[in-house]
Amino acid sequence: RKKYAWARHYVWYIVFITLFVLGGILSMFLTEDPALKWTAILPICAFILTTIQLSLTSTFKIRLFVLLSTPFWIAYDIIFQNIAGLLNDSISIVSAIVGIIVIDIIQKRKMMKQN
Repeated sequence: RKKYAWARHYVWYIVFITLFVLGGILSMFLTEDPALKWTAILPICAFILTTIQLSLTSTFKIRLFVLLSTPFWIAYDIIFQNIAGLLNDSISIVSAIVGIIVIDIIQKRKMMKQN
């Protein structure tokens, strides 16, 4: 994205979000267990939020989007008993919370007091 101007165009976000939605809908139709069909919505939502997150430059906003998208993955991990995914997503949430507290709140308050 930084190197090529064509990669910064907003159309790419629309393309990827559309592909994620279509893939999720396709997986809903391919799933044989009717009780699990709705679970395709969870990764769709997570992928959409992550795609938007990739367009951001503010580290604070990126951390907020991690907090928004990761719960969808955690729900998905719990449903499918994915322990490794649950551990990974838990670490992501803790990391984002620590970053918000330490960098975005505490350090910015210190900088404001110094000025």
